[in-house]
Amino acid sequence: MAYSRIAPTVEQDLKEEKMPKRKMSRKRLSAADRSRILAEAKVNNWTAEQIAKRFGVSKWTVYGWRKRKGGGAGRRAPGRQISARGRGPLHEEFRSLLSEIVREEIARVLTSLSQKTKTRRG
Repeated sequence: MAYSRIAPTVEQDLKEEKMPKRKMSRKRLSAADRSRILAEAKVNNWTAEQIAKRFGVSKWTVYGWRKRKGGGAGRRAPGRQISARGRGPLHEEFRSLLSEIVREEIARVLTSLSQKTKTRRG
């Protein structure tokens, strides 16, 4: 009993040493502000990370703004850019190659299956 008077309990320690709560600051930017920021970023060719640092928001917030605005992907990270002129022909070439590959694979599988069924019957 005498011990409890001298040494405070763990519960008393926790009550006395409450940590101050951190207030999460949350910026609410108007639609006009968001549009202005995205327009400025497009002119300056900024990435989402650069926009986030400059305006104090997360890069995921910037992605959400772009998505809601319908402004496309924005600027890609350096080394991963494909010009608009190169994208169209590349896409068409890919589609034609892919359809050719799929047709060849389907024909190969069907031929393989038909040969297996012939050997089982014969």
